[in-house]
Amino acid sequence: MKTLKAYKYRLKPNADQLVQINQHFGSVRFVKNWAIALRSRYYKIFGKSISSRRIQDQLVKKKSLPKWAWLNDVNSQSLLAALKDVDTAFTNFFKHGTKYPRFKKKYDSHQSYSAPQHVAVLDNQVKLPKIGLVRFVKHRELPEGKIKTCTISRNATGKFFISILLEKEVNDIIPCVITESETVAGDLGVKSFLTLSDGTVIPNPRFLQTSLEKLRKAQRLLSRMKKGSKRRAKQRIVVARLHEHVANARKDFHHKLTHYFAVKSHATTYVGEDLMVKNMIKNPKLSRHITDVGWGMFDVFMTYKMRENGKNYIKIDTFTPSSKECRMCHTKHTELKLSDRVFVCPACGHTEDRDLHAAINIKRFGLQQISEQVGITCGVKCSSRTKLSRSSVRARDVTTSLHRSPEAHARVGNPTWRE
Repeated sequence: MKTLKAYKYRLKPNADQLVQINQHFGSVRFVKNWAIALRSRYYKIFGKSISSRRIQDQLVKKKSLPKWAWLNDVNSQSLLAALKDVDTAFTNFFKHGTKYPRFKKKYDSHQSYSAPQHVAVLDNQVKLPKIGLVRFVKHRELPEGKIKTCTISRNATGKFFISILLEKEVNDIIPCVITESETVAGDLGVKSFLTLSDGTVIPNPRFLQTSLEKLRKAQRLLSRMKKGSKRRAKQRIVVARLHEHVANARKDFHHKLTHYFAVKSHATTYVGEDLMVKNMIKNPKLSRHITDVGWGMFDVFMTYKMRENGKNYIKIDTFTPSSKECRMCHTKHTELKLSDRVFVCPACGHTEDRDLHAAINIKRFGLQQISEQVGITCGVKCSSRTKLSRSSVRARDVTTSLHRSPEAHARVGNPTWRE
């Protein structure tokens, strides 16, 4: 089975290569803006979209003119990839209702371009078209595979990165047997990041909150400096580094936590909620706290890590009343408020911590939701290849062998996820 996976490394270009990379950024940005303007003007005049093939032909003709000759100094495949990105953006706008494609700014904090062909990796150097061999920090080995495309990018602090997309052959991963005893559920929150159905509580690190005072002071200094001055440029880097530190700390926390669930945890199935984060951050009182915890990033990491390690990741429906329905008598507590941290059932009087009660409900709803779909009572599935247990007694006696990808670490029986 063929699969695609990207590997990101830090680039270390010299002075001449730095100029060439920035030249690629500018040329790609110019071509994108030209294509967006051309498509908009054509649609306004004729009422229909111009084909991507015609735009490519026009670009080739214009590159032969003296006014556009400077575009020949960069990789031609990168310019064609820019046109393809614009075509994808317009397709998403017309078919999927995304935002209208916007013009790219010269002073955006993030700049990038793609090199879809003629890229080779030699030890700790990568060969880029029109640039040559560029050194990169090889913090991990690059697996064997076919390079599909590379993306060179620059972040707000001026660091350069390369993302290499590989196509490689992997063995089919056999998912584990799903049993209730080896299933754990989690309730994501703001006060505590995650509360598991077994009673484990993972606190919220609040990375942004702890750095907020430093960010305020740095941003206040930046706002008082004259635009275009050297001091303002230096202070902008200071602010960008503070934001980068917060983002890297949050990403490190999510990687370690999801690695624990995917590799070290004894549980073979994790049940979570399908949260609508975009709608939740519209609340002005909670938007900063919700974005600080990074629920979307946690969901993305859990999805691919559980799949690579042969484990199951189940998400219950968004509107499932995991917090308001009593897990004992199944009575719905409609008057429960967000400020109520203890769940008290109005019918049976069951009292329990709100987050723990929700986590246990999520586990129950997840197993029930999937088992109803496949028509069994004790087994659930998360994919077409998942093995189902027909009875709880038989499931306890089954010993599952986990087939992981070659990059997955060995299972470690350590109960502490941080270690």
